[in-house]
Amino acid sequence: MKFGSPILAVSFLAPLAAWLFALIVPLILLYFLKLRRDRLRVPSLVLWQQVINDSRVNSPFQRFKRNLLLLLQLILLILLILAAMQPFMRGDVDDVDRLPILIDTSASMAALDGPDGTTRLEAAKDHVRERIEQLHPNQELALIVFGRSARLMTGFTSNKRVLLDALDKVETTDVASNMTDGLRMAEAMWRSNGFEKALLLTDGNVPTETDVALPFELTFQRLAQAGRNIGITALNARRSADGRWNVFVNVQGTNHEHPPAKLQLIRDGEILAEEGVALSPAGNQRLVFPLPAESADMSLSLRLRPQRFDAMASDNVAFLELNASRDLRVWVAPGLDGYRDALQAMAGVTVYPRANSTEPTSYDLVVSDDESQPAKPWRTALFVGVVPNEVASLVTLRSATTTIVDWDRTTPLLEHVELTDLLVLDQPVLNPGVTQSSFEDKHYEYLAQASQTGPLILRKRGDATTAWYLLFHSDRSTLPYRLGFPILVANTVRVAMLQAGLLEVAGDTTGVLPAVTLEPTTEYTVTGPEEFTRDIKTDQAGVVSGVATPRVGAYAVRRGGKVEHRVGVSLLDQRESSLEPAQRINVGELAVDAQTQTPRTNAVLWPILAMIALAVLLCEWWYFQRRPGGWTR
Repeated sequence: MKFGSPILAVSFLAPLAAWLFALIVPLILLYFLKLRRDRLRVPSLVLWQQVINDSRVNSPFQRFKRNLLLLLQLILLILLILAAMQPFMRGDVDDVDRLPILIDTSASMAALDGPDGTTRLEAAKDHVRERIEQLHPNQELALIVFGRSARLMTGFTSNKRVLLDALDKVETTDVASNMTDGLRMAEAMWRSNGFEKALLLTDGNVPTETDVALPFELTFQRLAQAGRNIGITALNARRSADGRWNVFVNVQGTNHEHPPAKLQLIRDGEILAEEGVALSPAGNQRLVFPLPAESADMSLSLRLRPQRFDAMASDNVAFLELNASRDLRVWVAPGLDGYRDALQAMAGVTVYPRANSTEPTSYDLVVSDDESQPAKPWRTALFVGVVPNEVASLVTLRSATTTIVDWDRTTPLLEHVELTDLLVLDQPVLNPGVTQSSFEDKHYEYLAQASQTGPLILRKRGDATTAWYLLFHSDRSTLPYRLGFPILVANTVRVAMLQAGLLEVAGDTTGVLPAVTLEPTTEYTVTGPEEFTRDIKTDQAGVVSGVATPRVGAYAVRRGGKVEHRVGVSLLDQRESSLEPAQRINVGELAVDAQTQTPRTNAVLWPILAMIALAVLLCEWWYFQRRPGGWTR
């Protein structure tokens, strides 16, 4: 129930408590029926005149003259009844029974609005805390946080203590925002707990496009923009022909005038180089640091040092791991002489097995006609004349001449490789009921297809490996006699060098630790910033993957206290560092505009009425009950 003007609309959560106004009737009746005369001993009958006057005073409507006690008791009763009806002043927020609140916890939510100011997350938590405090008994809230992934902090509940405890645990992570997971979690909650609306609280540094179709209305509440910021948004290194590394760094800032800053290149605590950074409004700057050729691995860090206020600290540091200059280690199966000859003719490539040479513990590239050979770990593989065991039930090879009708010209393996009129004596035929999606379900991609019969070249990407499969053997085709053959081998070497980090290395971003190849089925410990520790075990291939890295910093993989591998992860996200809020987001086919004005929440009035009632009660006690016999002149 509500009444009042649209600006000051007052509603009641428990209007049925109005029946308590009926208690006013018995209170007044007590004053009608109650007549208290004091017993006095008088020396003269003259005083009986006072008794006559007293009888006139006890007439019903004269009795209430100057009866302050009755007035105070009526005011007290009315205030208590109004408080029991739980009145509140309506704000701008919608009164819905169930409301999921999605809170952005990405890196930009840690940005400050000024020196000694508050973070965007603190502003969001203040807004949610106010909603929780003004929560009606028949309303329920659910809290969902999202950064790189989404997490349900609490399901729908009206328990304010549970909601406030969950809200206190919400903190930012040094990752880019992924709003899609949060919306999908809200959609899943809608299927089991229907609701009409959801609230998205963010600073606006979120992807503007998401393909989630929502069955409910979404309110995009954008927080006030943070202050000036400058950060490292891109980092990579390329090896030149003489074996030296060139480190490329991109620095970008918000649309403000930025004071000069310094960018330092550091190795093992030693500053190798330092460059000045001066950004124009809406600009960026790209810097290059040349490094001398090294015979050992290098762990580098870049540190940006702004000379004045900077809104974010997580994008002021970045890390890069560079491998030592060495040859590409390639293993070629016996019998594949064409591949061996082509590889041995390339500079910077060492082919195994080789006479009077110790075999390495792992290979960068494997060229084999047997999927199980070699038994040692590898990063990149080209299998010739091999049908992968995982898809052997999907396709059958028969002896027949076929040609390639289509291939992926953008894939690194087949760049500049012309396969038109290539004759192949092995024809793949899909088994009954098998389609291209059957291969995709097993994580295999079509790269080349025969004449409407099936795939001839497949690719499978693992956590730390990439494998190509030529389902036909090169010797049973015209491939070795074409110009495309040496180009294909050169492409294979280039991809293997990229995979091994020998040609180009990009800085790793936060979120998940990059896949690392170590000893198979062995236990390790991953340590990182802020006392991060995680025990892991490698799989049969010796790969470590899926370890969360929520903070910017250096991580180490240890075995028995010894560091086996180091990796540094950085934010490196242009959207997070630029702090440019989105004006609109497109959720499926729905466009949602940002709301920048913080809506007023409902103002609960019953605590105020209860305090006034207590004040009235204290006044009554002080005036009438403070001393025996009440107050007398």
